[in-house]
Amino acid sequence: MFGGQVPIAKTPVMALDEGSRRVYGVAPEYQLICEVPNFGFTCQLSGNSVTCKAKTKKAAKHLAARAMLHEIIKKGRHIEFGIPGATKEEAHQAV
Repeated sequence: MFGGQVPIAKTPVMALDEGSRRVYGVAPEYQLICEVPNFGFTCQLSGNSVTCKAKTKKAAKHLAARAMLHEIIKKGRHIEFGIPGATKEEAHQAV
C-alpha cells in the first residue's frame, strides 16, 4: 500500500473472538434465541452468558459481543483481551 497501511477498526465480535482465543484458547459461543419481533443472541464464554436483542441479526450479535466485553472489563481482564484503557472506566468507554 502507498504510504503505509490503514488500520482496520475491529468490531466487537472480532475483538471478543481474538481475545477469547488468546486468553481462553476457545472462541465465544453465540446462539440465536429469537427472531420475532427482534432478533436475540446469547453469547457464552468461560461460564458467563449475556443476551441482547436488536432489529437485525448482525446488530444483536454485535451487542451481545459488546456486552460480554463489558463483563470481561468488570473482571479486570481488559488488558489481556487487548481492550485499550489504563483503567476499567477507560476500557468501558473504548468498547
